[in-house]
Amino acid sequence: SLVHAVYDDLSALSIPEETFFQTVLMSSSFCLSLVKHDFLYLDLYDAPWRTSPDSDFPFQSPRALNATHLAEIARDEPWFVRKVDVERPASLGLRPTLDATAAGRASRFWGEAAPPEE
Repeated sequence: SLVHAVYDDLSALSIPEETFFQTVLMSSSFCLSLVKHDFLYLDLYDAPWRTSPDSDFPFQSPRALNATHLAEIARDEPWFVRKVDVERPASLGLRPTLDATAAGRASRFWGEAAPPEE
């Protein structure tokens, strides 16, 4: 089956789960109905390339986010961001702003959360 063929191809990689589901879905009849939205925001601009004995290929490590990223994050509307370093002064105000933005976006889609009536 397709799933077994993809699994066999990816099983030699050290992080196959990051590509397995995407590959299966994009190779299926569901490929035309998938939402084309990047749910993760990360900053790879000028990020250093790294290698690791645990990885089969070189990779970039995202740069820490700060308040200068807020305009791009608001524009892209991701569900997740990576990487917020609360130990850095430039990132201190970022998390509360992201939490408030996410709460506002969630209420637009799901409505206000309310406790169950007694």
